[in-house]
Amino acid sequence: MLTDHKKTFTRTVANMTIQEVATEIVKCIKLLEAFLKQLDELSAAKATTAADYDKAMAEAVRRLRPNEPATVIPTLAKGECSEYKLAMDQAKEKKADMITRLEIIKAVLNGWQSIHKHFDVI
Repeated sequence: MLTDHKKTFTRTVANMTIQEVATEIVKCIKLLEAFLKQLDELSAAKATTAADYDKAMAEAVRRLRPNEPATVIPTLAKGECSEYKLAMDQAKEKKADMITRLEIIKAVLNGWQSIHKHFDVI
C-alpha cells in the first residue's frame, strides 16, 4: 500500500512545474510562521497556568495549615487546586502537540526543498 502511495506521489511530483514546487515551499513556510506564533501564545498560556496553580496551592496550604494535620495538607491542597492543575496540564499538552506539528511541517518543507533542489533530475 505504501508503495502505491509512493508511485502516485512520484507521478504527481513529476507532473509539477518548478513554480508549483516553489508554491508548496512557500505554503509550508507560511504555515510554519503561523505555528510559531501559536507556539508563542501556547508558551505564555503554559507559564500563566503554572503560575496560577502555584499561587492557588500556596493559598490553599496557608488556609489549611491552622486547621489540618501537616501530613494531609498537601493532599487537600491538591484536591482544592485540581482545576488549576488540569488547566496547567492541558496547556502543557497543547504546547507539546504544537511542537510535534512544527516538526512534521519542517519535515514536509525539507522534502519539498529536496524536490526543488533536484528538480532537473525528476
